[in-house]
Amino acid sequence: MLPLWLQLPNVDWELVKIITTYGAESVISLPDGKVLKVKEDNLVPAIPDILNGVDDLMELSYLNVPADLFILQYRYNQDMIYTKAGPVLVAVNRFKKFLSLVMTILKPTSVRQLKVVMFMQLPTQPS
Repeated sequence: MLPLWLQLPNVDWELVKIITTYGAESVISLPDGKVLKVKEDNLVPAIPDILNGVDDLMELSYLNVPADLFILQYRYNQDMIYTKAGPVLVAVNRFKKFLSLVMTILKPTSVRQLKVVMFMQLPTQPS
């Protein structure tokens, strides 16, 4: 059976496996070994491993938020920052190395401070 996604109370998505099902409820296993009883409505189908890294989200067998986020994260980790969603091109953080340098050197404490730092790094426009 394919793994499923479960949205945790902290809003993260976690891949889980069903142990047993009773009516509209399932007993699932989390990767850390915890066992929970959840409503089946809270489970979302995951994609098969063979589709990891697919370059067009429309090729996924299940089109849902956790699957899309997983593919984007997977491709980002492989330095494949461009992903299609049908006719739409999704670019994920093409300034990855620049941002990590800024975060290392300046250690901004807030998103607002980071935006100010990034704005200051923009080249000035010729007049």
